[in-house]
Amino acid sequence: MWSIQIESVDSIDLESTTFCNLHCPECLREVDKEWVGGILDTTHITGEQCKKWFNPDELINLTELKFCGAIDESAANPHLFDII
Repeated sequence: MWSIQIESVDSIDLESTTFCNLHCPECLREVDKEWVGGILDTTHITGEQCKKWFNPDELINLTELKFCGAIDESAANPHLFDII
């Protein structure tokens, strides 16, 4: 388990969906479609989920929310504006 206190978190990197339509040639989605195919293109995180997970009373030092895009394209999430 991590030894970090929730109060010290200043940045969160969020994968907001498992959908992507970019087809980047080096992406694992393109390199090994059979292996990752069953877990991708199935889920969008909602604004309601984020409200439950991220309590502003606990995340008192949060200054940055990043949408990293390691497995997703955040713009493909229809709930993105609710999350933001």
